[in-house]
Amino acid sequence: MATASTSEMGFTLKAVVGKEVWVVDQQVVMGKELHESDIIFCFKLMEDVVNGTGAKQFKGRPSDIMLLISQDNWPPDLTDEKIRKVYPYAYKFVDRAAVEQAVREGTPGYGYVRFMPEPMGGCVSLAFTMPNLEIVGTGDVQQRKEGFYMTLKDFKELAKALK
Repeated sequence: MATASTSEMGFTLKAVVGKEVWVVDQQVVMGKELHESDIIFCFKLMEDVVNGTGAKQFKGRPSDIMLLISQDNWPPDLTDEKIRKVYPYAYKFVDRAAVEQAVREGTPGYGYVRFMPEPMGGCVSLAFTMPNLEIVGTGDVQQRKEGFYMTLKDFKELAKALK
């Protein structure tokens, strides 16, 4: 059995297998609102935990995915020119609705970015694919005092993970 609960600060997903209760994902709402893609990500992760596989790593070629990133996460000082110097793979900043639709439909060939809190503080950007939830890689753990934006360090870390 799986349950989800929400509060003003975030949500918790729990899986009950026999007599064991596992908190699969506990998230502080990153940004102003909880998005459907956040819930889909967490339920897919919960399915993997319940099935005993855990989160899977992306095994495809980097050229097989187009990384979709919400324009909400694009800082004004980060240019395509700067990004291309450190991240040689396909990416596109799109409106939030395009990201949500692609995650909801489980469109293959796309990667998505979400921000996750870290236990020791700060947060990290995490790239994943659908429909089978494979983790592409993570960006840099940062305090992100300016907001939940992709940084050049995030792109560098993702490029390193894809090599």
